[in-house]
Amino acid sequence: TTVFVTNDHGRHSDGVQNGFVSHGGDCEGCRHLMLFATGPDFWKDTVLAKDRTLMDIPATIVELMGFDIPVSNVEVMKELFK
Repeated sequence: TTVFVTNDHGRHSDGVQNGFVSHGGDCEGCRHLMLFATGPDFWKDTVLAKDRTLMDIPATIVELMGFDIPVSNVEVMKELFK
């Protein structure tokens, strides 16, 4: 079993407004998401920091399932794999 957990928006990182409650705005924190991924193909107890897009998540899932994805502007998150 492989599991991905993420959020749909970031949070205000400058103490403005209400953190995670609203969908935020254009501040730096609002443009960054968190991702937790675990499974037998992934590194364990490892924290990685690399700029990614939300569309890289389904591209990685498709790779795990052995399919091709016909979209050229996404990348498989190969840094997650052992």
